[in-house]
Amino acid sequence: MKLGISTAIFFPRLYTEDAFDVIRQSGCGIAEVFMNTYCEYEPEFTALFNQKRGGIEVHSVHSLSNSYEPELFNRNPRVYNDVSKILHKVLAAGQAMGAKNYTFHGPPRLKKVPYNFDFGFIAECLNKLTDAAKPYGMNIAYENVHWCFFSTPDYFANLKDRCPDLKATLDIKQAILGGVPYGEFIGAMGDRIETVHICDLYDKNKTTLPGRGEVDFAALFNQLKKINYNGPVILEVYSKDYKDFSEVFDCCDYIRGIMRKEGVYTE
Repeated sequence: MKLGISTAIFFPRLYTEDAFDVIRQSGCGIAEVFMNTYCEYEPEFTALFNQKRGGIEVHSVHSLSNSYEPELFNRNPRVYNDVSKILHKVLAAGQAMGAKNYTFHGPPRLKKVPYNFDFGFIAECLNKLTDAAKPYGMNIAYENVHWCFFSTPDYFANLKDRCPDLKATLDIKQAILGGVPYGEFIGAMGDRIETVHICDLYDKNKTTLPGRGEVDFAALFNQLKKINYNGPVILEVYSKDYKDFSEVFDCCDYIRGIMRKEGVYTE
């Protein structure tokens, strides 16, 4: 496994293109690029990101998901056609940066509303998205998010057979915030996992840098090793979780140390 960083952890302190210099200083050579607004989906910004990232590998891209992703499940063709234009811009940006995965949230879940998911329709929508991503050489990697449709392992399990090309992003923070052991998501996602997001938590719902909370990262890496996961582990915390970039660098050293000890780290 390789250790990487999401550019999201520097928002709003830095523009996306300026995050690469800090990632480089951390010793990480791989990143997830979080494009924070519509203009960053445009070719001129993709070119700027490529210019600034140097030798950093872009494993995955993430977008301002709530601004359009829910409407990719809209039954109205006119609505879908409009938002699919944004989807293709994000996919084209990802392709231009060499990314193989699109970290996908999908529709949000209103907590007070009961849901009876039409998995046939959801699968139809997701298969349309995975087909759209193929010409760009990219996967749709559906991420577990505690406030979205995909908030439980059963949700993904119900889609797995229906969506043979669908991949997954495991976010341990989102699992814990949703009150579900992340191991249950690993069990449901299995070999579909393309990306792992890490963060630490304490007092059940307070986020912090790895090493400052209660998450047992050695146990996490061993669970991932059991399913033969060999993809990147991406640091994704909030900018409020640290004061200085040096704290991020120290955190990366801490995680690398655990990964080396558990025999899962790849330079």
